[in-house]
Amino acid sequence: MSIKGNVIGVLQAINKLDHGVFSNGDLTILLSLANEVAIAVDNARLYDELRETFYQTAGALAGAIEKRDPYTGDHTRRVMRYSMAIGRHLHLSSHDRENLMLAAILHDIGKIGVEDSVLRKESRLDDEEYGKIAMHPQIGVDILGHIKMLDGVVPGMKSHHERYDRQPAIPSA
Repeated sequence: MSIKGNVIGVLQAINKLDHGVFSNGDLTILLSLANEVAIAVDNARLYDELRETFYQTAGALAGAIEKRDPYTGDHTRRVMRYSMAIGRHLHLSSHDRENLMLAAILHDIGKIGVEDSVLRKESRLDDEEYGKIAMHPQIGVDILGHIKMLDGVVPGMKSHHERYDRQPAIPSA
């Protein structure tokens, strides 16, 4: 099996069913099969490389956000570790765990749209500043929400600050 002149594997044909000798027709079919298998193997390799590049890019974006917000330190890595432990405990499917991992990596990407004066403020945030930082999940959705491959990731990014253990305040009439 070869791709672009490089041998990437070998197919072996032995023990013909009728115990006869392989013919030139058999060889032609085997070569055709080898070419198809070589293309499939190479496509799988390219897919894996593309997938790895995507994850590295997502990690680099998360790292860039952490550089802007030194307060968070190694926050993204911790969020990912905890999220994946919870996903395993809940027996999520591999697809759902992959979405969870990407949501954990990208959850703070919206901080790129938050002013440095708020993001890097060392003292306590006032209500207006807190309102600005609280917008970062929606900003992240605005940035990445149009990417079809992230359809299963965006909900985790959008709701990562929701508190399901608290009832919303009921406005007084």
